[in-house]
Amino acid sequence: MIAVADRYTAGVQAVLDSRDLPWSITRLGARAEYRFCPQPPRSGGESGCRRGPGAG
Repeated sequence: MIAVADRYTAGVQAVLDSRDLPWSITRLGARAEYRFCPQPPRSGGESGCRRGPGAG
């Protein structure tokens, strides 16, 4: 699972870089998540603030 997560993260990052998108991807073990913001949130509070107005 770690090897697949490594490949997935590297592939997504390559696409983000090649298209100059201001998004981010982070990984912890076999878990990976991408966000539509340039820097990943450092806490749950930051994550909620970055969702934008009207977000659930």
